[in-house]
Amino acid sequence: TRIQTINNLAPEVKIEISNSYNSSTRTSNINLEFDALQNMNGTYKLAVYLTEDSIVSAQTTTNDPDHSDDIIHDYVHRHVLRGTYNSTFGDTIMTGNISKNAEFFKSYSMILNPAWNENHCYMVVMVYNMSNYEIIQAEEKRIK
Repeated sequence: TRIQTINNLAPEVKIEISNSYNSSTRTSNINLEFDALQNMNGTYKLAVYLTEDSIVSAQTTTNDPDHSDDIIHDYVHRHVLRGTYNSTFGDTIMTGNISKNAEFFKSYSMILNPAWNENHCYMVVMVYNMSNYEIIQAEEKRIK
């Protein structure tokens, strides 16, 4: 199947995340290292997102016999996108002919909105190929 084929592909990039969080300033810092695991050619972008998990809030529903008003009042929302450390579509980190073992580094900071629960926040880091928008590697890590 297509999924088995993809799972058997050798990874192209290794992502290493080093991070810190300052509770008093609500600042999340992230240092990223990328290692090319094979020779590559093209333009690759890095997108870094902040998500929050386990947000309890209302959610509409339809034709649910357990919720006659069509609202689940205590719905648990998962993986809610809260913001980006860089930009919506990320930054270019590699371009042209990239040699195996090449290293690239990026650092970002973000101040969390006071309404967000930092105990449920994660950074999601992904590298994708600009020519086809295929994500070639992704990692997720708690901010604290």
